[in-house]
Amino acid sequence: MVDSSAQLIALDVMSRDVVRVDADRPLWEAWLLMAHHGIHHLAVTSGHRFLGIVNEVRLLEMWTPGPWEPMSQPVRLLLRARPTCASPECSLGQVASVMRSEGVDAVAIVDRDMQLVGLVTAADILRTVSQVGLHAVCNPVASDS
Repeated sequence: MVDSSAQLIALDVMSRDVVRVDADRPLWEAWLLMAHHGIHHLAVTSGHRFLGIVNEVRLLEMWTPGPWEPMSQPVRLLLRARPTCASPECSLGQVASVMRSEGVDAVAIVDRDMQLVGLVTAADILRTVSQVGLHAVCNPVASDS
């Protein structure tokens, strides 16, 4: 049980069993993995190294009603130049701030060697706030009144 009075960190709420796809696999394979697992985000890796996150919105942007060729492109084409990630010790408030500043709804949690250890999504943060309270994500601002 999580202490409801403590500020939580990424390690407390992250998903540990993150579905991964190799960066050189075709986009259609990433789509099938998401559909099979009922998820909205995939971690993209090369060997054991984390490269980034692909979400269903980015995949849908590549989907065309015509030729299949765009979906045969490698997943790496959808990656951002710099992966969005944080350490397991980051507070949920810091993770939420990264999401807001980067315009993403998921942050990869990586160790010092850029090995993926988990994933925190906006849904994870909202679920935590609804279960434990907003103080678990951020420290309340003191009022001068």
